[in-house]
Amino acid sequence: MAYTGINEVKAVLTRRGEELRWSDTDIENAIDLAERIINAYCGRHFYDEATTEIHMPYNGLVILDCWPIMRMISVKDAETGDDIDYTIRSAELGHMWVSSDSFVKITYTYNDPSNPVPADVARVAAETAANILTLAHEAYTDLRLGDIDMAGPEGGRYLTSSLRAILTRYRCVGIPR
Repeated sequence: MAYTGINEVKAVLTRRGEELRWSDTDIENAIDLAERIINAYCGRHFYDEATTEIHMPYNGLVILDCWPIMRMISVKDAETGDDIDYTIRSAELGHMWVSSDSFVKITYTYNDPSNPVPADVARVAAETAANILTLAHEAYTDLRLGDIDMAGPEGGRYLTSSLRAILTRYRCVGIPR
């Protein structure tokens, strides 16, 4: 599922007064890159897919990297694979108690399955894709994803500070995957 659609990106470009000179394939590619930029910035994805993390509980407490916890799939001992008892303390904050003092492997989902891409994230994706498209082709053909954030004309960014401000609430506390 894409975070935004071709028509949404075209609407952003039209609102900016840009001539629609890109093919639908170019726009789809920009959307794909915008999604990867958003995922890298937030340290998470906006798909209805499970994620697996390994944690060392602190006095039984585990704080998951992403939230809210929508569905707990499994909580297992990381070495033996045995099921571990758990209690979700705060689904909204990703806090849970586990009955273990060793590493645990936790698989869960953290996006709303009925609407995994919030409306503000969809808008950021459309704006970011439009930013990508409006750069001269030469400005971004040799860049890697790690470089893409700082690229652009006159040192501009694909993911502007106003777009970052919107995404800040979705950033995960853990190490980006």
